Amino acid sequence: MKIRSITLIIVGVLLILILLIYPSFGDQTDEDDPSTPSIGLPSPATHTPASTAVAEPQKTNADLHAQVTPDDIRITTAPTLVEPAVFEETKEPEDSFNNPHEANLYQASLKFIADDPDDADEIAKSIKFINSLYETASNMCGPLSIAILQEAGLLSSTIDPHDSWLLCLREREDCDGLNALQQNFFPQQTYDYFYSNENVRNYDFVTNPLQPGDFLYLLAGDTGYDHMLVVTRVDQEGVAYSVTNADRGDGFKILEELLYHPNKPQEGFFYEFTERSRGMLGMTGNGGMVIIRRKGGLSALPSLTKPLDSTLVQGVDWHVFVKDLTTSQILFESYPNKKFHPTSMIKIPIAMVAMEILDAQGIYPPDYQSEGYGGRTFEQLFEAMVVNSEEDATEILTDFINIYGGEKSVLAAWNIMETTFLPRRTTCFDLANLLEGLYEKRLIHPDMSAYLLNLMSIETANDAHYLGPINTIIDHGVLYNKSGTLLSPTIVNDMGIFVTDEQAVIIIISGTPTRDGSVTYEDIQASIEDFAIQLGYEIKEAAEQD
Repeated sequence: MKIRSITLIIVGVLLILILLIYPSFGDQTDEDDPSTPSIGLPSPATHTPASTAVAEPQKTNADLHAQVTPDDIRITTAPTLVEPAVFEETKEPEDSFNNPHEANLYQASLKFIADDPDDADEIAKSIKFINSLYETASNMCGPLSIAILQEAGLLSSTIDPHDSWLLCLREREDCDGLNALQQNFFPQQTYDYFYSNENVRNYDFVTNPLQPGDFLYLLAGDTGYDHMLVVTRVDQEGVAYSVTNADRGDGFKILEELLYHPNKPQEGFFYEFTERSRGMLGMTGNGGMVIIRRKGGLSALPSLTKPLDSTLVQGVDWHVFVKDLTTSQILFESYPNKKFHPTSMIKIPIAMVAMEILDAQGIYPPDYQSEGYGGRTFEQLFEAMVVNSEEDATEILTDFINIYGGEKSVLAAWNIMETTFLPRRTTCFDLANLLEGLYEKRLIHPDMSAYLLNLMSIETANDAHYLGPINTIIDHGVLYNKSGTLLSPTIVNDMGIFVTDEQAVIIIISGTPTRDGSVTYEDIQASIEDFAIQLGYEIKEAAEQD
């Protein structure tokens, strides 16, 4: 009895000490729901990390511009072992989107929601990112994000979602995820890349909020898996959402997830999926994140993706770029940063480089009739190459360029870094920059620019084809163009500057059948002509509205 009494006294003293030290113990409740017991999570006002480590200083967007060089990144399929977490249902958004792109993105995302694992697998198969038994909701995060952007008209449907499957961002030989993102989906010329190595749970989203259309690559920490998603909406309170695939113990589903709440840091996907108690079910975001955002936001995205997409036949690798020089707005793009074979379109850069060398020698268009190289005058060479697409003239002018130093230094001075004359390779961005500089008469001498544009405007037998039909829709415009084709392999190209009284538009389009495609030369030609006609209608309608 004596021992028992002493024990009771000790227990009583300990309880008194606990109550003195922790006065709120046993009656602490959740601020939003008084009926819900609290487990001592930090208050929203402090937003302290879950660990006892000293918190890092708050980061700003400028701090995120570090090079993307995470050391140990992998993507795996997370197993399903623990009980599903309780998760708050999202609320319907109010009709307060800042622009049509935001509304389209949200509506498009809803088409991919599947609250049953079997239905989610069917959604994965409908995207067709690998066409195999491994095409399931468990490994579709990248393709799902790309498919949502395509459905919303924010990325062209000509881009293959497969290239976003199981991406790896490590800087090593077997990881080319960063290159895939930059070459296929989000060119650095038009997208910003931000990198943070801070756990997304602790990141300051109040100072640096996410925006609709942001593409996120969440990095695994010491355990877990990497994950990709797109921000599908941000509500009036600054709460960010994504439609993404996740597993809470009962299989992978595709749901609209609340990513974070700026005033309730213990809520949302970022908090839940960095929780250590998830164990073998899998965590993501503990190693930081990469944010990819369109320069200028959603309002800077191409405006004609949907109507022009419909004209491009499937089974073709399309490299396309359309830009309104009057407004500097990009109207359409498909693989603008990926190298391709330009066939005879390369003859315009060859002519420009040759003229730049002639400028250094003091030889200008009036001298082209008397000065020459390789047994022909420069007037004969330029006309044969640009108007008649003669390969002999092209070889002579290429030899002339090589004798006087080559094209590399001239192109580099113009910031044209991906174009070579042998082999013939370029990108839409390079060609667009050359055409823009030619039209604005700032890359080569103004007289030379006028001379070359005049050659490009001369009508030939092929001008009724390819981009030519745009003249049937807008009959008061002038098309300065250069087309090219190959039959083995099949490649059909055309590029030009279409000029009216109201505007000037750069158009570059190239198509070649995919490896397993059965599309013919005639199919690609017809598709390019449909593209030109539809573009003509869009330009005409925009001019009438103005």
